[in-house]
Parts: sequence; C-alpha cells; structure tokens
Amino acid sequence: MPKKSILLAENLAYDLSVDRTLFQKVHVNIDAGDRIAIIGANGSGKSSLVKAILGRENQAAILELGEVLLAPAMKAVYLDQTYELVNRRYTILENMQAANPHLSYQLLRQQLGHFLFKYDDVHKSASVLSGGELARLA
Repeated sequence: MPKKSILLAENLAYDLSVDRTLFQKVHVNIDAGDRIAIIGANGSGKSSLVKAILGRENQAAILELGEVLLAPAMKAVYLDQTYELVNRRYTILENMQAANPHLSYQLLRQQLGHFLFKYDDVHKSASVLSGGELARLA
C-alpha cells in the first residue's frame, strides 16, 4: 500500500534575512507515518523554516521560491518552545474550549482527561502549570 503524502515542498529557496540565504532548490516529501528531525545550532533558523513552510505570519524567514502543499485533510499546528498557543489568563478548560469551540462540554472534559487533566484540575489557571503540563495542554 503506498504511503499518503501529507506535505510536499518543491524547489524551495529559504532566506533567513535579506543577505543570508540558507538553501536553494530543496525538495521535501513527508509521508504519513514519517518521523523527521530538523537539526542545527541555536539560531540557525530551524523554527523559522518550519514557520515559513506552514505559512505562519510574522516569521523572520522568507520562502523566496517554491511551492508547499499540505494534504487537504491536514491541519498543521505549530507548537513552539514557549507554548504560545496556551493563553495563560485562561483556565485549562477555557483554553480547550477556545481551541475547540465545536466540542460539547462532555467531550472537552473527556479530551482533557486523555491528557491527564481530571476533576477540578481543569479549573486551574494555565499560568500555574509546569512545563510538562503546558506541553500536554498545548
């Protein structure tokens, strides 16, 4: 059975800044089930590359050329190192509701339970969560 491509990027040219081109003519194909690693020194542009491929606004990096195609059913979410996805002023439950407004209260609680947020813990403010808890919530 052939693998299903979830991301295809062709002929990419990646500029970290106006005067700093990191690569040109790169082709990437990520299939369902693939595991990838982007490895490099701190500040080398790893996160900027991912943001550029996903088309995130306010990115430092620019994809000068090329085309990026995500599978139609694919919803890509960028989980950064500081978990900016999580609103620290909201509770755990409020964060989940904001990210999933279509889910019923029961399903929200069930999903939170899968990530080990149970009982009254769902009413804790995200501002008091540990790094591991923030990662699970994000």
